[in-house]
Amino acid sequence: MYVHGGNMDKFSALDDFYVFDFGTKVWKLIGQDENRPPSRYFHSGAIKDNRFYVFGGAKTNSLYYNDLFYYDFDLRKWFKIEIPSNPEGPQPCAGHVMFIDKQQLYIYGGFGEKGGYTFWNDIFAIHLEKTNTGWKKIEYQNGELAPPSARPLTGELIDGKFLVFGGYDSKVPTAKLVSFDTQTSSWNNHPMWFVLGDNVSVTSSKFSEPIARYGHSINKL
Repeated sequence: MYVHGGNMDKFSALDDFYVFDFGTKVWKLIGQDENRPPSRYFHSGAIKDNRFYVFGGAKTNSLYYNDLFYYDFDLRKWFKIEIPSNPEGPQPCAGHVMFIDKQQLYIYGGFGEKGGYTFWNDIFAIHLEKTNTGWKKIEYQNGELAPPSARPLTGELIDGKFLVFGGYDSKVPTAKLVSFDTQTSSWNNHPMWFVLGDNVSVTSSKFSEPIARYGHSINKL
């Protein structure tokens, strides 16, 4: 299990990187080379092909990042990915969510700008083997179903579909469950039933559905 960055208290962002060994039950500090990402919190991370990717986050409520790093577990060092400047790319943001499908790394949502009161619900993607081509903004279908952003947003990729529950649009939280299909670039609503995988389904009713929320976590089993 890996833990990167975070916030101790007001404006005390961290840049450390720890691994927990479940066999020895011991924490170990790793990745403290000079190329490590600056201290941050509300950033996102994901592992792909023995690399741990980190995007964005905030150092204070007025300093946000849109940089992309990865830690190579074989080489045991950090690398910053130099991406061509693109005004259509993601803004410096925090509280977004990252997911990786095949070789595409996606960023969705987040908040930023001074005070952190600007929220986004855009999706951006970058090909991990062609990062020199830069970020691409995804023009998705059924945009009215896109979940509001949050502080932070959370979701889970299951069989090419990115599921998001809840969120916050700067006014009220939501209890909607929606998914983004990476093949069709479309959002889909799941008011009653949704398929998690082969021969596995879930049903819900107004008596069993979770209430509206944000800042929670989602995991698959």
